[in-house]
Amino acid sequence: MERIYLSETEKALLLSLNAGNGFDLSGIDEKELGVAAVMLKDKGFIKARVNYDTIIDAAVLAKGEVYLKENPTLENPVSENELKRLQKDELEYKKRIRKQDDVIRYWKLACIIVTIVSFILGFLTKIILV
Repeated sequence: MERIYLSETEKALLLSLNAGNGFDLSGIDEKELGVAAVMLKDKGFIKARVNYDTIIDAAVLAKGEVYLKENPTLENPVSENELKRLQKDELEYKKRIRKQDDVIRYWKLACIIVTIVSFILGFLTKIILV
């Protein structure tokens, strides 16, 4: 199922109803909960009776249960701008990794050259001293 944008109040209400805790959420205004219930009802996630922005009764529908199973943390969809920003960050990260790989390759090459030069100098020193 495609992700749907939910406000924080809608998420809290849907999770509470799904957990069987009802719709009386502390810290959230009753009117705000009523609006969230109407929004979730319009999206087909719950059935609710709301009177003057006050929830009278509410329950999660099958569509809401399926959505919760597929998206248990209720992550919102990623916007086009956010997706482009993430792709740009990934490309920059890959460029930095390539640069670091190049630096490592140069250090390995330098170590090999130093080892060969040390071996040759050690060998020549033995020949000269003998």
